Amino acid sequence: MKNNFYFVIVLVLIHSYVISQDISRTIYSLLNFHSHEIIRPSDLFTQTSNITSSFVYNDYYRKFINNQKTIDWYGNSWQISSWNSWFVDKLNYGLKTNIQLSDYDYQNIQDEKAVRIQNHRDFNYVDFQIALSNGNYLIGGGGVYRKTKSNSPLTIMEFPSSDMLFNDYFLDYLEPTFGENLNIDVNSRLQNPLVFVSFPVSKQYNITMLYNHLYQRHNIDIHYINSSNIDKLTGNRSIEIPTKLKHNFIQAMLSKKSSSIQSSATYFNTDLKLPFNNIIPFNNADSLDLDALGYIDGAHWGGSIELIYSRNNYQLLMKLGLGNLSGTVDLETPVLGRTLFIPIIHGIAGEITGKNSSQNISFNYNKLFKNMKFELFSSYSHGYYDLLIDGDAKLIFGLISLPVYSTLNYHVHFFDFLGNVKQQIGNMNIIFSFGQIIPIIWRTDSSPIKFKYEPTPTETEPTPTETEDINFWEWDYISENLTKHRGGKSYSISIQYSW
Repeated sequence: MKNNFYFVIVLVLIHSYVISQDISRTIYSLLNFHSHEIIRPSDLFTQTSNITSSFVYNDYYRKFINNQKTIDWYGNSWQISSWNSWFVDKLNYGLKTNIQLSDYDYQNIQDEKAVRIQNHRDFNYVDFQIALSNGNYLIGGGGVYRKTKSNSPLTIMEFPSSDMLFNDYFLDYLEPTFGENLNIDVNSRLQNPLVFVSFPVSKQYNITMLYNHLYQRHNIDIHYINSSNIDKLTGNRSIEIPTKLKHNFIQAMLSKKSSSIQSSATYFNTDLKLPFNNIIPFNNADSLDLDALGYIDGAHWGGSIELIYSRNNYQLLMKLGLGNLSGTVDLETPVLGRTLFIPIIHGIAGEITGKNSSQNISFNYNKLFKNMKFELFSSYSHGYYDLLIDGDAKLIFGLISLPVYSTLNYHVHFFDFLGNVKQQIGNMNIIFSFGQIIPIIWRTDSSPIKFKYEPTPTETEPTPTETEDINFWEWDYISENLTKHRGGKSYSISIQYSW
């Protein structure tokens, strides 16, 4: 069975972000760049009202082998948003609302992988902000509430195998314990309040402060059928993972009234906790199995600085970011079976630590031609990840594993392009948008840890180099199969009515 782990790595890295935001913001979050659109004092200078309805299609990722689609990941969303600003006495008020209904599907049913999975996810959220200003000072707040539900049937096409001793006391028990078909159900809720203020610090300078707190809880249930050689543990089984995600973001923006330059500094921290709870059958009266299987904890914290230069109809943006990443894992399997009347349990323990640095440069240009407005956005981001993995397996029955103590170094490049065309017809605007993200990931370390499939001597593959690169938009030849990767696109159409 041929296993290409490239896409799996990226999916694991971005999963906790993707389910709460779009793919573009996900990428920038992992590169230490966080941003939030808030109501600014300039938004309240004129009294206006509009309502916008949008449909968005996201072509996240597709894989073809010999022109046959083997992996498909796409999503749709429908949004309705409104903006109202009005004057009362000497105060200006603003109210922004956004309601979004979304779903996405992922499947690799035709792909040559040891694990095949389908996933359908529905998530709906409400976003609102309100602000008031007297011309010099502004205070505002808002929040996001999102509810998500997903289901993922999973089929194991091939179980791992090794030497005879390792099979006899570990690997041979995996298939009867978990079976070939598992099901993963996820329900989550997100709460995301924010507050912001803007005030002058002198006759020329103005500061805007933003604080954002995100709390998300996932209830993940893994269901499987146990048919091992311990009767009390057989039948329908499940593992619960009550995941908690916390994220804090603080930003300070400094602007000068007579200048085209604006600067900002940000700080963020994110914590992720995944405890694994084993649901024991009622007939297991002697508590043979474990009720707690361990945990995975992760953290990402850091900051960035930003410089914006605006002039006429174009804007230049530059960013620098630094981050620290850490993760700890301590997991054990449920009781897999019994040999010589001794329960079989194995586990792993370890941690990953490291730092990442990032740079971004973006360019925005717009042009008005009669009743039509064109807007182009292009961005390049680079990130460098220097990670250290330190871990070992916890094995019984004299089984031996080699500890892992190695570095992983990755250079990540992202190109982001976006185009908008807005056509005004009376009080109505029709907006067409197109976006493309191109990721390129190069591995540059000499660690013995390998994520890429290595063919047998009878198979052919291009001569390996010292780097493992990931480019979803290039052609690969794998065992005489022509493999193509496509994706990273988004399309949208919006209708906006103003009065």
